[in-house]
Amino acid sequence: MKTYRSLKMFAGFLALVLVLAFGRVMLQTYWLKSQNDMLSGLLDGRPIGNSSLSANQEPDDAGVQTPTAPPDREESFLIKRRSETAVAAARDEVKDFKKSYQKPEKCYDMRSDEVRIWCANHFMRARKAFEQQKAGS
Repeated sequence: MKTYRSLKMFAGFLALVLVLAFGRVMLQTYWLKSQNDMLSGLLDGRPIGNSSLSANQEPDDAGVQTPTAPPDREESFLIKRRSETAVAAARDEVKDFKKSYQKPEKCYDMRSDEVRIWCANHFMRARKAFEQQKAGS
């Protein structure tokens, strides 16, 4: 009787594993099919969201946003240049602060929470003073 019960439980477990595996295969198949349909639609000139529209048709909904054209090369070059300049300025500011900040002696041995909090506050006050000094200059 116990053998039959354990065999029945094993069969149920095996059925569950098969259903989960089959469901996963079906889900992957559906996902791949939808990806292939989308790619073939793009190659045919159809927009992604409205597969019923041809390439030259406008959608009826005024609220639907169409993708914008990518920025031209000069604009993206300027954006990249500005971000690189901002990163370099931030790095220089951190480097200048590290040169000017002198850690107090008791902050080299932070075993207690009290000292750790004091050192963190000291660092933050020094950082704020440095930023105010930079802004005032």
